[in-house]
Amino acid sequence: RYTVSDALMAYASYSKGFKPGGYNTNEIIEFTGQLYQPERVSAYEVGIKSAWFGNRLILNLDAFYNDYTDQQIGVQQASPSQGGQVVVGSGIVNAGKVEVYGLELDADARVTDWLRVGASYAFIHSTFASFVQGPAPGSPAALFTSCGVPAGQSSSDQFRAEAGN
Repeated sequence: RYTVSDALMAYASYSKGFKPGGYNTNEIIEFTGQLYQPERVSAYEVGIKSAWFGNRLILNLDAFYNDYTDQQIGVQQASPSQGGQVVVGSGIVNAGKVEVYGLELDADARVTDWLRVGASYAFIHSTFASFVQGPAPGSPAALFTSCGVPAGQSSSDQFRAEAGN
């Protein structure tokens, strides 16, 4: 943090985050193929905070970038039941790499002693740089293998499109 003047402060930050891995446990019989990895993120942020005209106008601006590795994503997973039916349940899988960046701007103006006007704007953009989803529920095991995902790691057409498959 650096104070440029009484009315202007600039800052930058860097941090690392971690979310532990685990097992999908929705009515499973064994843990084989149910493991998901820990999620890691490196987060960067820069910005300014300022006050003008005797604190009657406050302006703040920041930009950020988050770089995820193995981000944990909720998906629908399909697996065959003992009766040959396909059972679909919720689960967690790891996206290989996810990048998120954006900016935020807010302004607060005290126009008079009884009138205050505020405005804010936020922009965020996220990209799956690497995220392979499995085929549709009920697909043959060979199709999961060809996608390089564990058997049953499935999702809807919409989720696969959002993941860039």
